[in-house]
Amino acid sequence: MQLSINPIIIKELRSRMRGARAFVLLTVMLLLLAGFTYGLYQFSMVAAGYSTVLSPVVGRSLFTGLALAELLIICFITPALTAGAISGEREKLTYDMLMTTPLSAGAILWGKLFSALSYVLLLIFAAIPIASLVFIFGGVAPREMLNALLVLVAVAITLGVIGIFMSAWLGRTGRATIGSYLVVLLLMIAPVAAYIATGVINQAEPPRELLILNPLSALLSVMAASAMSNGPLDILIGLGAALGGNLGRLTGQATGAPRPLFHYSLPIYALLSIVLYVAAIQLVKPARRRINKCEIGGAVLAALALAAIAVAFFLTTADQYSAYSPLRPGLDNGVAMSGQAPPAILVEPPIPTATPAAPAEQQVDTPALSALTDVDRAALYALAIQQTFAASLLPTAEVAAPTYHILTTTDDTIAFPDGPISATVELTQTVQDAITIQLGQQGAQEAIWVADAQDAAEAPPAIYQVTLSNLHAWADDAILVSVKISGNDHAWGRSYAMHRNNQGWRSEREPVATWDK
Repeated sequence: MQLSINPIIIKELRSRMRGARAFVLLTVMLLLLAGFTYGLYQFSMVAAGYSTVLSPVVGRSLFTGLALAELLIICFITPALTAGAISGEREKLTYDMLMTTPLSAGAILWGKLFSALSYVLLLIFAAIPIASLVFIFGGVAPREMLNALLVLVAVAITLGVIGIFMSAWLGRTGRATIGSYLVVLLLMIAPVAAYIATGVINQAEPPRELLILNPLSALLSVMAASAMSNGPLDILIGLGAALGGNLGRLTGQATGAPRPLFHYSLPIYALLSIVLYVAAIQLVKPARRRINKCEIGGAVLAALALAAIAVAFFLTTADQYSAYSPLRPGLDNGVAMSGQAPPAILVEPPIPTATPAAPAEQQVDTPALSALTDVDRAALYALAIQQTFAASLLPTAEVAAPTYHILTTTDDTIAFPDGPISATVELTQTVQDAITIQLGQQGAQEAIWVADAQDAAEAPPAIYQVTLSNLHAWADDAILVSVKISGNDHAWGRSYAMHRNNQGWRSEREPVATWDK
């Protein structure tokens, strides 16, 4: 049997790409995205004149802005391209002729859908070179960009199938277009409205499941895992404030479960696409040929295969979220960079203790440790410094707004005697800048970075000197970090086992070890 390309695809693509309209639309869209990106960059530079803006923050701002812009383009263009696929044939009186061809109803519908979606996907992938500019600034991992691209493609396919279904069901292009856009608005507005209304009525955090169908929530959940605040895009992504909340409220990120929302949204979109596609096939057929057991059985098998893939994915990634509860209101917020000081864990006046050495398997770096971003490292160090100050015997005034030198190089010898030891490393400039910002948000007057004692003598005077250890993998997926603070003829330190929860990195137990001199 000789394989051949679906003739509907060839005919539709040729007619769509033959004129200048398709290329003009593509050029205009890319120019608008490029101008939007340049505007975000300029806004970042203006914001830098009023506050400290890190390069990773700029990168995340550009990434978030471009992703949201592409989502809006998809929601605006896709229904218009697919709503007339079947109804247009009926209006041009070519539908009966199309039905007399050897092509099955499924092949006809697949050709129409593929040709329409191919142009939408062209618009998405053509913007990748512009989006790749964010890697110049940093703050965005390639995996995040791939996840965002996956969400955009899934939304495009789902909206395309919805347009095809409306076209086959309603029979008129005008009605099908209106119906498609109404569904898009319903997906965008109804989940958020239900989420807010449920919270207001129950006077409690509403269930996160209400937001699963919202494309905006699915896309924003990709970015929430390591989002940094205080960036110039806060005004844009803070659109939730107009509804009485913040971005976290709109995406469900402020309330608990760590697995990103798009992990649940994508299987639902796929299942919805399968159901509507099979329904559209039945509507395209002549009335006497509507029911086909083979097609229904194929759809059931496809749905079962989708369920098996989803279950396998959830099971294989369960260890990454094993420390948290299953699906419930909330989503993994990643590193806490919210501009608010994390709650200090105050301990009783420290008594020198000696903790047995961790087992060898706990002292070896793990994939969880190697996967830490610069933002993760900065949040861990800043939290450890703040908690070490808070747990000291210093006067409250000194703890509230200390001024200190921080050594740019790590030193594991400051940890408890049996703690893990690694070679001294130089903290990157990105980590230093992020720590400085975090400490400023936590009330420090000034954090001055010095390379050594000679550098400290030449720097502005400070009361205390802070030395940091390397980060080490610890038990229960925790990260071990030690801090030593010297000043006023006194030195004290703490080793903390840090865990990631729904609000970022937290030390949820007593320090692993404490010591004072």
